[in-house]
Amino acid sequence: MLRDGAEHLPAALAAAVTDQLACNRTIAALRRYSLITKHDDSFSIHRLVQLVTRDQLIEDERLQWAEVAVRIVNQVFPFESEDPRTWPICEKLLPHAQAATEKGERHVDADATTRLINQMGMYFYGRAQYMEAKQAFERSLRIGEAAFGPDHLNIAIRVKNLGNVLEALGKLSDARQCFERALRIYTAFLGEDHPNTVKVGNKLKSLG
Repeated sequence: MLRDGAEHLPAALAAAVTDQLACNRTIAALRRYSLITKHDDSFSIHRLVQLVTRDQLIEDERLQWAEVAVRIVNQVFPFESEDPRTWPICEKLLPHAQAATEKGERHVDADATTRLINQMGMYFYGRAQYMEAKQAFERSLRIGEAAFGPDHLNIAIRVKNLGNVLEALGKLSDARQCFERALRIYTAFLGEDHPNTVKVGNKLKSLG
C-alpha cells in the first residue's frame, strides 16, 4: 500500500518504501527499537507509539499526514467494494480507511475523502449493513456538498447511493427524493440519454 501510494509521500519516505533494500533497512531499524512489530505481510505499531508520535506533531503536520493517509488508502480501496470478491481486501483496509478519514471533514482532500467514505459505504451496503452504509453515504454527501456545492456532478453518485440504502431500509419517500435529485444533476451534466441518467430514471419509475 505504501509503495503504491509513494507519490503522495514526502521524498525521503517515498525513497525508503520504493527501494526494497532501503525499505528493509528502515524496517530493521524500527524493529530494533521495538517501534514496530513485523508480521508475514504487514507490520503493526503499538497504540502508545502511535499516540506519542501523533502528539508530537503540530496541527498543520497532523492535517498534512491525515491527507497523505486518505490519498494512499483511497488509491488502493477497491472500486467495486460492494462485490463479495473484494471483501477480503476491503476488510483489511477498512480500519485504515476509518482512521484516515477521521479528519476528513477538516481541510483534507475532499475528493479523495468523499470517494473513500463512499466506498466504505458501498462495502457496508453489499454486506447488508444498511445503517452503517447510510451513515457513510450521508457523511460523504455532507463533505462533498461543503466542498463542491449541492449540484456538482460528484454529488449525484453520493445521492444515488444514499437513495439505494434508504430504499433497502424501506424509507421509500426519502429514497425517491434522493433519486429525483440525482436525476436532475445527471440530466444537467450528462444529458437525458446518458446511461447514468437512464438508470436513475428507471429507478424512479420502479418506485412508482
